[in-house]
Amino acid sequence: ERVIPKRFHLEFIYGIGIGVEEMECVAQLLTKSGCTMEELELPVDDDDDHDEIAELFSSALAENKTMRKLDLFFHSSTMTITGWKEFSSLICDNSSLNATYGSNH
Repeated sequence: ERVIPKRFHLEFIYGIGIGVEEMECVAQLLTKSGCTMEELELPVDDDDDHDEIAELFSSALAENKTMRKLDLFFHSSTMTITGWKEFSSLICDNSSLNATYGSNH
């Protein structure tokens, strides 16, 4: 059985980040029922589609109840309003007043 750490931080090396394929693997870990990771800090490759990465992580975190801190380091962010909308739906569920009040993100 693999152990998933509670905190994971990858140092940013100028110009080198993690690509979409690696991000997909990390996002899959976050969807596992046994995942207890609380903090994740990852540098993002500038050449990748930042909206796609936002979609990956917002989908993965939708049911995750343990993540408290997610830092995706963009050297030069090209995330558009599409990517930001992915995350805003996690932060505040505005489908109803009760859902907004009960949002745990």
